[in-house]
Amino acid sequence: MMLKKALQIALIALPLTFSELWLLDFGVRLPRVEVVAQTVDERKLEADRLFEEGKKQFSNSQFEEALQLWQQALVIYRETGDRRGEAYSLFNLGDAHRSLAEYERATDFLEQSLAIFREIGDRQGEAYSLNNLANVYDNLAEYERAINLR
Repeated sequence: MMLKKALQIALIALPLTFSELWLLDFGVRLPRVEVVAQTVDERKLEADRLFEEGKKQFSNSQFEEALQLWQQALVIYRETGDRRGEAYSLFNLGDAHRSLAEYERATDFLEQSLAIFREIGDRQGEAYSLNNLANVYDNLAEYERAINLR
């Protein structure tokens, strides 16, 4: 009977003992994950940084790396509604694909950039896109198409 009583007391006290152990500070800390919301301006700055890094890679003939950076920038520009950044990213993607002799992809990106430049009234960007489209058609020996660009 005494053993039964002791066992009951132990079973009641045991959870309390373990709960007290959890309260002790053993100096072990779990990593705290903090989610920091980024503002639109911060996202645009990140896109601009990626865009500029892509230009550096492109100038060093690191076309694949430039493509990856500009693709990342493009995603952010689209998310933030920056049409000008989107257009220039598309333009640069087209130029990089042209440099890799991937003319179909180059044409696709350059036509997208041209449409946005026209939409936002960026005449210089429009001229750049038309010029590079003409270069692609020249590379493909499609001279008539190059001449007829408007």
